Amino acid sequence: MTPVHRLGRAMSDIAVTPGLLVALSAVNC
Repeated sequence: MTPVHRLGRAMSDIAVTPGLLVALSAVNC
C-alpha cells in the first residue's frame, strides 16, 4: 500500500466516523 493510498484511507475513515457516531447515538436514543 502506498503512503498516498494510506493517507486517503485515513482521511476517508475520519470523514466516515462522525456519521457512524451519529447513527449509533440515534439508535441508542
